[in-house]
Amino acid sequence: MESGEAPTAARGPEVEREGTFLPRGDRHVGQPRVTIGVPVYNGERFIAAALDALLTQSFADIEVVISDNGSTDRTEEICRRYAQTDPRVRYDRTPENRGLAWNFNRVVELARGEYFKWAACDDLCAPTYVERCVQILDRNPDVVWCHSQTRYIDISGQLLATGTPLAFLDPGDGSTGAAIPWTRASARPYQRFYAVMTGPGEVYDLYGLMRTAALKRTQGFLPFYGADRVLLAELSFVGRYAEVPEPLFFARRHADQTVFRSQAKIERLTSGYQGRRLVVPRRIRMAWWMFRVAIEAKVGPLERLRCLAAFGLFVVNPKKWKRLAIDGLRAVGLRVRVPEDAVRQAAFLEGPAKTEERTPLGEIRQTPGENPIVMPR
Repeated sequence: MESGEAPTAARGPEVEREGTFLPRGDRHVGQPRVTIGVPVYNGERFIAAALDALLTQSFADIEVVISDNGSTDRTEEICRRYAQTDPRVRYDRTPENRGLAWNFNRVVELARGEYFKWAACDDLCAPTYVERCVQILDRNPDVVWCHSQTRYIDISGQLLATGTPLAFLDPGDGSTGAAIPWTRASARPYQRFYAVMTGPGEVYDLYGLMRTAALKRTQGFLPFYGADRVLLAELSFVGRYAEVPEPLFFARRHADQTVFRSQAKIERLTSGYQGRRLVVPRRIRMAWWMFRVAIEAKVGPLERLRCLAAFGLFVVNPKKWKRLAIDGLRAVGLRVRVPEDAVRQAAFLEGPAKTEERTPLGEIRQTPGENPIVMPR
């Protein structure tokens, strides 16, 4: 796909037909093609940079819906300023924090676009991110979610030297929309299901561009730690994944992130429930929900058996049992140190001593065959 290709013309609402999503008719006047939902709580540190990156996308037919989950810092002031100066921004606020899961679902409820994307308040997208994803979804009706490769940045927006970009498909495969066996892009639901269950720990394709109609066929973001992977597992039964074969998404790593907190704390932040209750090890809970997804999937009997067999392969993986034992010990309050976790966390936290050579996003230059990445400063 040529990087200079113009966005396709507006198309109408989607019609589901045997797992494929097809356009029909004209959209309502004023209805954007793409809704970007920004769930936020106390995001004053990075929210302005995130909104700048979204509002300077080369694909302009978007709306940005912000759901403020009762922030107590300057988030409301910052977001209202953007809503007053840009008609594409809609700001919604709840007076108290109702949990991360509720807030993620809230922006989906408010979405009006044919396509939808979640955007975290501390991540960044390159200017062509939405355009490239829209092109892929428009060309491939059986693809229901699309993302790019991912690079990591620190608190100042500089790239972290953490190796090759995170990708779920081999470079070059995703942009064609071709079916690739035993990946998220496979033509077979049980293979996509297995790929989501056993994929990398980071599920950044949750922040990809999705067909809104397909997303609303899932149960949404459930109120527990690990619900992001369960949602993608449900989505894998609706259709295939595709990937832009270059890093246009930049995930910020900093010490205040939810991922670096205890499971009990993450459970409270996700559900919004602040009382004491039993903490189920997240991998046990996730395995239970993956089993439910396989049982409840709208597929034929033979495909369901294949899905259950894929689930069985996932469960018997010896690495999963090791992590399950660690999760169980942590869930009852024991401190268990895992060397590889400590190394991985240190590589992501801010500070020159914990990173290799870093490059500011604004200084990245165009190379042959690639799009320039020019981020607002």
